[in-house]
Amino acid sequence: MTTEGWCAESVVSSRNTSRPTVLIIGGGFSGTCAAIHLLRQRDQSLDVVLIEPAARLGGGLAHSSADPDHRLNASAAIHVVIPDPPGHLEAWLRSEGRVQRDPESVCDGALYPRRSDFGDYMRAQLSDVAQKSISTFRHVQDRAVGIARANGRLRLALESARSLDADGCIVATGHERPSPPHVISRTVAASSRYLNDPWNLDALGAIDSRSDILLLGTALTAADVIATLSRRGHASHITALSRHGYTPAGQNPSSSSVALWEAINTPVPAFVARHGTPQRVRETLRILRANIDECVRGGHTWHNAFDEVRNAALHLWGATPPQEKRRFLRHVRALYDPHRFRVPPPTARIVDRARSSGALTILAGRISSISPTSEGFDVEFRPRGAARTVRRQFGTIVNCTGPEISPRCSANPLTRRLLETGLACEDEAGIGLATDRGCQALDHEGRAVPGLYLIGPLTRGLFGETPGVPLITWQVLTLIPGLLAHVRTRS
Repeated sequence: MTTEGWCAESVVSSRNTSRPTVLIIGGGFSGTCAAIHLLRQRDQSLDVVLIEPAARLGGGLAHSSADPDHRLNASAAIHVVIPDPPGHLEAWLRSEGRVQRDPESVCDGALYPRRSDFGDYMRAQLSDVAQKSISTFRHVQDRAVGIARANGRLRLALESARSLDADGCIVATGHERPSPPHVISRTVAASSRYLNDPWNLDALGAIDSRSDILLLGTALTAADVIATLSRRGHASHITALSRHGYTPAGQNPSSSSVALWEAINTPVPAFVARHGTPQRVRETLRILRANIDECVRGGHTWHNAFDEVRNAALHLWGATPPQEKRRFLRHVRALYDPHRFRVPPPTARIVDRARSSGALTILAGRISSISPTSEGFDVEFRPRGAARTVRRQFGTIVNCTGPEISPRCSANPLTRRLLETGLACEDEAGIGLATDRGCQALDHEGRAVPGLYLIGPLTRGLFGETPGVPLITWQVLTLIPGLLAHVRTRS
């Protein structure tokens, strides 16, 4: 059985079985993970319907890249999808020969597989569990454009003008492609020399190898683009520019997947047990610095102290007042993210080689203006700490600022419609849609919407950051009992 192209007209408009119907919107990692665990559970037979326009499930924006140098940012051991048995992903990679075919994935005893391999893993798990489940699974290749309450159920509007009724719904629409930065005018955005989508490998491959390139951003997205251009033999110079010039940190040399999974499932995380939940960002930073100093004196790196804060994100962010959340986003996030979202060692080696050879320069500064020219762009920017601006010519500009995170700027019609109808609302910090701790959506009056759940990047406001794979798995396992209880009341 294959998960590709599953589409059933019979599910449209009304439920056609005696089973409760659960809709999953989005077929990337988050939605596929939700489908896997709904099909694995044996407490309730369901009709699970996944709405995704693409034929291939399990990839999404994060894990669909065909570039062999685009890898998981953390080790395979960290990417917990099926917690029992431990090391499930790594065992699959070895059994499928993926490690043998990709020896560069092995670094200091850990595996950093290609993102395409992880997408294959997700499809394989879904196909396997769908064949064994007491529930049914269907993939409808369409796009969701709206959700409304209807006779005590939820009604999903599709782009094709059809509709689906359900007893429960999980919105897992995943990452959105980046919006052009404010400094990009309409004229610049319309130029063929400006690439707004950094994951478009065909567009990157079409860049003249003699063209000087400006990357807007210096984080993980920029690292991926540098890896792609390096493999393709780009001959000219690459400049990566961001306001602070921060680049992603390296991996934790003492990380443990079991410890991480246990940490995010601990009722009281270690940081909270020792320090409580500080109400001010400044106080949390003071404690973190003290803990890092203690780690260094003990002969360890900063990673373990930082990871304690990461593991307590749900508790710390939830206890932080709104004004402090906004203060964190304005003043601290630019430094927090490079330490939180780290570069895989194989990619780090590619970037380091490019820098040491002089092919890559990373700068901190603020762009004043970008003007199209016959050969590309004239860019004026002020380097950080400099009194004057400088001007440089670039043949190509690539937007590496990362996925769009503001719901108000979303290009997804479903997100916009949820906000317009009040069935969902922004979180306090404006970086996602609001949910309770059980991942149930909150409407514009702050009330939980029966049967409607949100997971994945949409729920940044639950953690204060984009949740990674283990946190999304935790979300799915957390919401399933409540979802099953709800659909039973509808049966």
